[in-house]
Amino acid sequence: MRHIAKKRAADDFSDLTDGVEDLLQRIADVDSPEVKKIRAKVQVALTAAKSAWQDTTRYANRTLHRPGEYLRESPWKTVGIAALLGIGVGALLLRPRTDS
Repeated sequence: MRHIAKKRAADDFSDLTDGVEDLLQRIADVDSPEVKKIRAKVQVALTAAKSAWQDTTRYANRTLHRPGEYLRESPWKTVGIAALLGIGVGALLLRPRTDS
């Protein structure tokens, strides 16, 4: 099940980046200075998004496949994440309920 969700997310991200690249190609011959500036910003953002996606995928795979190794390498980060999750769950459970 997790493999299917991961593949779907990768496919969705790929579709998004392909669509943005297609849009950039379609407006490549527009000579407006404003469009050129926006196109350059979009290209930088797209490159950064692809890099972040690859880093996140690598990090998630490493963390999910080798939790013991990750725990030994970063015990305080693991404790911090667990504490934040606990605080978040506690906040959700203790929030006032509004009945409509």
